[in-house]
Amino acid sequence: MNPALRYLAIVGDASEAAFAYTGGLAQLLYRSVLALFASPLKRGRSLERAIHQAKLGGVGAIPSFR
Repeated sequence: MNPALRYLAIVGDASEAAFAYTGGLAQLLYRSVLALFASPLKRGRSLERAIHQAKLGGVGAIPSFR
């Protein structure tokens, strides 16, 4: 395989992984905000809980590039 094409394939794979990670975080944020405003429970605690869950999910969703 041509070295230039190999390099482009590596860059493309890394870009795809970054976009997938960002998309996953966007979905997580959307679900957290939706649950916050749709919940009949205490609003203040729901916001704190949604932020806490988003942080946990975000850190756990970081891919390991090995």
